[in-house]
Amino acid sequence: MTKANILVVEDNKHDTLLIKKLFSNSRIKNSTKYANNISSAREIINTTNCDLAFIDIVLPDGSGLDVAELLGGLQPHCAVVILSGTKETDTVMRAKEIGVETFVAKPLDLPLLQETIKPFENLHWFIGVDKVAS
Repeated sequence: MTKANILVVEDNKHDTLLIKKLFSNSRIKNSTKYANNISSAREIINTTNCDLAFIDIVLPDGSGLDVAELLGGLQPHCAVVILSGTKETDTVMRAKEIGVETFVAKPLDLPLLQETIKPFENLHWFIGVDKVAS
C-alpha cells in the first residue's frame, strides 16, 4: 500500500503534537518525519521524497521559508503548507514567489488543520488506494 511521505518542520512541541494527532485521525496513509530546525529538515529532504510538508516560518536556526525554497527546488511536486503567526506582507509575498499557496495561521487548532488536509484526503494515493475505481 502506498503511503504519503509527510515532512513536518516545527519547533513548538504543542503544535507538533497537534499535527501528529491530525495525521493519526486522518484517512491519509502516511509516513511522517519531524524536524525542529532547518538543519534536520535538510537531512530529511535529502533522503526522503516528500509529498506534503508543513513548515513553520520561525525556526531556531532561521526561516522556514528557506526550507520551503529548498524543498521547492529539489522536490517541486511536494505541496507545502506554511504555518505562521505572522501576517507580514513581505513574508507572504516571498512565500508566494517560491510557490507556496497554503498558509495556516497560528495558533493552530485541529479543525483548521483538518480543513487544510481535506483536498489531500481525496487523492487516491494519499489514502492508500492503489487504483481509482472506474
